Amino acid sequence: MTVADHARDQALPRLPSAERAGVGLAGLAERVQALGGEFTSGRAAGGGWVVKAVFP
Repeated sequence: MTVADHARDQALPRLPSAERAGVGLAGLAERVQALGGEFTSGRAAGGGWVVKAVFP
């Protein structure tokens, strides 16, 4: 599964950290790996961000 956003001209507003829940990308990576999959995330070549999970 691959999820990507495209770079935008303006930065999106961020919630203050106190209002966030969960463990983010680290939690996603742990869950994918626990199921025998591979997880990657990072900036896309043309801008934006890509998150990818591959399951057996």
